[in-house]
Amino acid sequence: MMSNRIDVALEFAAGLKTFPKEAVLAAGATRVQARLVYYPPVKGSGGGPVLARADLSVPADVRWNDGFDLSAARGGDALGRGRVLHPQAPKLGQVRMARRTGLLEKLLGGEGDMIQAFALEKGVQGIREDDLVELASLKPGRLERLSPELESQGQIKILSFSPLVLVARDSLDLLGRKILGVLAKHHEKHSDLGGIGASLLRTRFRIPDKVLMLTLKALQKSGDIVEDQGQYRLAAFLPSVSAEEETILAELEAMCLKGEFYSVSLDEIRTRFRLTPAKLQKLLDVLVERKRIVQGQDGFYLHSRWLGDIIEKLKLSKKKELSVGDFKRMTGLTRKYAIPLLELLDGMGVTRRKGPVREIL
Repeated sequence: MMSNRIDVALEFAAGLKTFPKEAVLAAGATRVQARLVYYPPVKGSGGGPVLARADLSVPADVRWNDGFDLSAARGGDALGRGRVLHPQAPKLGQVRMARRTGLLEKLLGGEGDMIQAFALEKGVQGIREDDLVELASLKPGRLERLSPELESQGQIKILSFSPLVLVARDSLDLLGRKILGVLAKHHEKHSDLGGIGASLLRTRFRIPDKVLMLTLKALQKSGDIVEDQGQYRLAAFLPSVSAEEETILAELEAMCLKGEFYSVSLDEIRTRFRLTPAKLQKLLDVLVERKRIVQGQDGFYLHSRWLGDIIEKLKLSKKKELSVGDFKRMTGLTRKYAIPLLELLDGMGVTRRKGPVREIL
């Protein structure tokens, strides 16, 4: 990679009293004069390598970990040695020093640390294989072998294999914290509403869809957020409910217990109670959170007491297996509703599918 601005790690010769502002970097037959600016804290003298920015007088072809000798700009006295950390460094005015130093300290490590550092620099957009190969002289196939290992260690996440695109786990964690912050502010401003759709979050953060969904799934798995009908909210949040809405909640629960949700559509329920789609979803979410009703697959709702009665009947039947026909006769449901209910029971660990029948667990 041709560059005239690089970040380097320098090891000066013992006894050097002051660090030079100018020096010559030499690798083989190539000699380039450079102006040096040092990152804090400046260690040296046995305290570890000194991190510096080198502005080269002419562009040089360099990669991560390339070594060079360091000599005085005037007189040519040997000053020590160094190696390239970042072959394409940004301008100092565009860099937060503390963050930059942390990145360069990662680049002091081995290949795995280097990959993580360059991925971290790219943020949630991720870094492509061809960019990494340009930054570091990796042998063919080396990155493909290292990436799964780094992913298993929790350092990176592979976004795609062809082309290979990597994102740092720290970047995803930071995005997750930002999403939690956005949801918290949304709930604070709109305490009577539910969550936020993925499309709004995608627009807010301007990130690839795959990165957003990976982060949302991780937040769901950790129990920080819940998803309902494409809306995401904090797990601890419940919309505020007015006295009028409490009356509607009681009627909705009674309808669900009687099985009336099977004979009418959600649009008909909205019309009956004069609710917007968002308001109806909010009230159904409240009933789910209060464990009065249960939402099954395909979006259908069951009353918790009725579902408990079904589970009790399965226990009392003493059967080890159950066919769909047996289940229909037990519940009085048509196949349209019996199959989703069985799938819900599978997910709850009450039953397990075994060919055409279910084992009763």
